[in-house]
Amino acid sequence: MTAGRRPVAGASIPLGASLLCAKLEGDPPGPLVWAGLALELGDALRTLPSAPRPVNAWAVGGTAHRIEELHGERRGATIGLPDLEEVARRLLRHTARHIARATGIDKEKITLVAAGALILHSILGHYGLDRVHVGHRGLRDGMIAAFQEIQGNWWRYT
Repeated sequence: MTAGRRPVAGASIPLGASLLCAKLEGDPPGPLVWAGLALELGDALRTLPSAPRPVNAWAVGGTAHRIEELHGERRGATIGLPDLEEVARRLLRHTARHIARATGIDKEKITLVAAGALILHSILGHYGLDRVHVGHRGLRDGMIAAFQEIQGNWWRYT
């Protein structure tokens, strides 16, 4: 979290979409597997700082973009908790092959999208947020913009 350009808080949990994806069994994953991962995520999220509370959530990268596609919204959309729940229902109701055919999303990425949706939903719930903004500019874009603006010491906070 930042206040302007200054970091206020930051944390990382040892659970990403790839790690959770490896634990999703079945196609589609069964409800007990899904619930078990949700519990594991809940335990990991309890280690995150509770203050200061974020007021906005942003997601960038391929998984966030695929969630946006599954939701059927325009690029750069805001995805609410009910939208994430609908995406999860779709992912739990249909096989990866079926979803891939219907959407054009690579079949191998569908399980990764399911794990990403679970992570986003859990983080929003943990912080009491009701939506996530999907950004189409990532870390690399930010680094380039910072270099253009600040030049030599762009990676340092001043």
